[in-house]
Amino acid sequence: MVYYVIRKGRPDDCGALFRLVTETAEFSSQKKHPGSDDRDTTVETSEEILRRDAFSDRPQFSFFVVECYFSKEQLDRNDGEIIGFSTFNEMYSIYKGKSGYMSGMFVTSKHRGNSLAPVLFKTTAKACLDAGCNSLMWGVSRWNFGGKTFYQKLGAINMTDREQREFMTLNHEKMTKMVEEYQPGISGGVEILYR
Repeated sequence: MVYYVIRKGRPDDCGALFRLVTETAEFSSQKKHPGSDDRDTTVETSEEILRRDAFSDRPQFSFFVVECYFSKEQLDRNDGEIIGFSTFNEMYSIYKGKSGYMSGMFVTSKHRGNSLAPVLFKTTAKACLDAGCNSLMWGVSRWNFGGKTFYQKLGAINMTDREQREFMTLNHEKMTKMVEEYQPGISGGVEILYR
């Protein structure tokens, strides 16, 4: 019999978390679909960065892991293998108030189909509710039809379709360049000052 345990992540789990984050990025980069060639799946974190950001005085995210045990003896020894994760953090919407954002959820391919994803997702949603969040948001790749169907069966709403909004980002390099090039001053008869 196979046993699965879903639990809150610990500092010593960050190596396995990083391994799975890398596996997630590799999986995503192998998907070649029209318009997806410019998708950035570069992993810029590390085990140390994940540990720092999850377990500092002001944690930036939390995570759950899925452990697999192939026997009762292995379970009793607490000697399992981490085969899945979900990560989330709190954010704030001026429209909705305190919200949760799930930045990743992944189960390795050989363990899919065991109802782990729904339980892991519901565990993440419960943690957001326990933290006082009014909603849970996340992204799903356009090519991931299975993922979209899975989330819609759980009651998720595709906000891209509903609100006609695009998700935007500035990477570190472009954000730094913009800040360095921006010069407040007089423009169009208006003077902009920082205080």
